[in-house]
Amino acid sequence: MKKIVNSTLAVIFFVATALCLTSCDREKIIDVNQDRIYAEYELYYDKNENKTYASAVFKLGDVLGTQVQLTDPSEVTFNGDVIPFAPVFAYYRKEYPGLVGSGTFIFKDLNGKSYTNTVKMVDAISNPTIDTIKKSLGTYTYNWVGGKLKANESAGLTINHIANPVIFQFFQQETVGTNNFTLYSLQLNLLLSGINNCQFDKKIEYPATGVTSAGGKIRSKYKALNKSVYIK
Repeated sequence: MKKIVNSTLAVIFFVATALCLTSCDREKIIDVNQDRIYAEYELYYDKNENKTYASAVFKLGDVLGTQVQLTDPSEVTFNGDVIPFAPVFAYYRKEYPGLVGSGTFIFKDLNGKSYTNTVKMVDAISNPTIDTIKKSLGTYTYNWVGGKLKANESAGLTINHIANPVIFQFFQQETVGTNNFTLYSLQLNLLLSGINNCQFDKKIEYPATGVTSAGGKIRSKYKALNKSVYIK
């Protein structure tokens, strides 16, 4: 009986503590200096879904700050649409059908001051038309279809086994003027033989101009249609 009572008290204490912390956090968000709000804006297109996502993240102080929810009447819009808040991930996100090539984010703070940033989707890309990669041939050059990397752009490629997706390797390219990944032999040998899935994306990221003293950044990202490749 004593153990049950102690357990009940522990649960009550935990719930009360959680409610207190939530209340305290909410108070801090309301009282925060609006000039300390750091903002990140992203326009992301996924060819596999044929959907575009407009997202915004707000943090206290700087890029490493705690993500926060805006307090009414403060809001963020994209092309005139109010972006809803996703509490599980603590960010703002709105979904659009098809490819949205560009748009404008407007963040209005509690004091009624607005910050405007325009973003353009990075150039479209796609995986190469290859069917097989032979590990026995050593390091492989994976040439993508689409423009070469420009300033502030980078590309990422994840290759994972279809039946065992946790077995994967990631390759990154940031060199301006390139349009390929170097798949080193050491990494290729860590992949399982058989059908693998290639997931490829390219993004551009740069400082936002319409920001508070805390600053911010803008990003656009294009994810190509996934491709199956036989690795042996």
